[in-house]
Amino acid sequence: MTTTTVLLASGLTTEAKNAGLVAIPADKAELMKLIDDKRNPITKEKTELGKMLYFEPRYLKEWDL
Repeated sequence: MTTTTVLLASGLTTEAKNAGLVAIPADKAELMKLIDDKRNPITKEKTELGKMLYFEPRYLKEWDL
């Protein structure tokens, strides 16, 4: 990395922190606390359905990904 790139990245990091943004937690349990909704919890079945829909070839053709 060049010095300019490091300085720009450092400035962006500071700007993001000042805006109240925080890094995505590396720990899965901490991440789940942020994204899981108690009224509609994430389940294995929902995750599998999401994967099936995401990789559905008919959608891929239609969306031209």
